[in-house]
Amino acid sequence: MGNKRIQLLIELLLFIVFIPFGAEAAPMDTPSGTNILTLTEVINTAVANNQTIIQANLGVDLASARYQETQSAFNPLLTLSETAGRQQADSYQTKAYDFTPNKWKKVDTNEMLQNSYDTKLSLQLPLYTGHRLEANREQAAQTIEQSKANALKARQNLVLDTTTAYFALLQSYNTLDLSRQSYEQMQTHLKNAALNYNNGIVAKSDVLRAEVELAAAEQNQFKAENNVQLAKTTLCNMMGVDLHTNFSVSDILPATYPVQDLDSYLGMARQERPDLKAMSAQMRVGKSAITAAQSGQLPTLNLNGVYELKGNSFPANDASWSIMLNASWNVFDGGITTSRINQAQKNLAISQSQQQQLMDNIVLEVTQAYFNVEDASKRLLTAQKAAVKADEDYRIAQRRYTAGISPSVEILDSHVAFLNAKNSLIQTEFDYHTNYAKLLKATGTLDSSERMKGNEQ
Repeated sequence: MGNKRIQLLIELLLFIVFIPFGAEAAPMDTPSGTNILTLTEVINTAVANNQTIIQANLGVDLASARYQETQSAFNPLLTLSETAGRQQADSYQTKAYDFTPNKWKKVDTNEMLQNSYDTKLSLQLPLYTGHRLEANREQAAQTIEQSKANALKARQNLVLDTTTAYFALLQSYNTLDLSRQSYEQMQTHLKNAALNYNNGIVAKSDVLRAEVELAAAEQNQFKAENNVQLAKTTLCNMMGVDLHTNFSVSDILPATYPVQDLDSYLGMARQERPDLKAMSAQMRVGKSAITAAQSGQLPTLNLNGVYELKGNSFPANDASWSIMLNASWNVFDGGITTSRINQAQKNLAISQSQQQQLMDNIVLEVTQAYFNVEDASKRLLTAQKAAVKADEDYRIAQRRYTAGISPSVEILDSHVAFLNAKNSLIQTEFDYHTNYAKLLKATGTLDSSERMKGNEQ
């Protein structure tokens, strides 16, 4: 029995000397030749391929084309028309011999053919429309601003979704590394349990329990591998590339982000939020709509000019011209203009209410995002310390069990605590990075991954 204990002590010393404390996390499973994409590259690819962004940019082009249409209404309208015709008629000469109808006699018939040509050049220029054309142009100009703001909003939504998918893939990789580390730990524990059982130190139940835990660790590893593939597929979909594209993502992330005070972020949101800019443009559209409706109560003045050539031969040579000022005023239209003005005013009032509601929601969104970042930052420090202590606790429990001075339940409990601490750290890191991205999006500044740069690790 003494020889067995001496042999056990020698094996324990060899284990302590040659096996490092705490297995290192397995490297990211990246096949050779695989592209390693940074967050900037992922976002740029997503923006270039996303159909929503393409449609939003086309919407800006469409609004610009409509603005050109309203601008053209100020230009003179020049019309050239040509009319050519031919007329045929019969001329009858009759003479009465008797009063009875059958005594009437047709004496002669003359066929008449006549050509006519009319060339007309018309000019029309609006001189005053009661500010209707100016209001239409202003509405079109503000529609461009709305389209640009909506395109920026769509871009920022895509950037946030892509950034979240990027960090989700990193999270799945880290979880996979942890599951591999857990599997290796349970393999080592099973070997130690079998060794202690062979040496008569522990019961058979320790070996069986270790085998069960090893099988559970293997299942968790399979699940983690599947989650990696799902996360990669999601990111491929966000980037608009083939779902089977072979790539990996860079795990070089900022250790911390620069965080300002809450008032600074609220002020930033008032200046930069694209949906707030779109709402402001909508308000200006509403004001211009009132002006356009009020133009129905004002007179209009147009300049009209005509130069005309008429004759029976082509080209015609009978020339005439005219120039006129045409003024008109709607004295009574049955209340149509008044109704249009009332509608435009109510639409503006609705926009003002929507703007206030949007501003309240933005304040809430920024405030929540700000405190979520603060919370994640504090939890990250705690989770990092807890992970270090859990790692150390597991190593101690492993040495104690190998020496036969602690039961199996101690090392298994320590292993569960180790996994919980590591998983909590992985989740907190994900929360920290994504909450910071949400804060930037809430302030309207998440237009590129450059904003995600902070203090490097």
